[in-house]
Amino acid sequence: MRPSRYGPRRHNKRRVTA
Repeated sequence: MRPSRYGPRRHNKRRVTA
């Protein structure tokens, strides 16, 4: 996968803003 413009973070494997 290439997270170019997905979210504010670089790589969000499974830890999302909780």
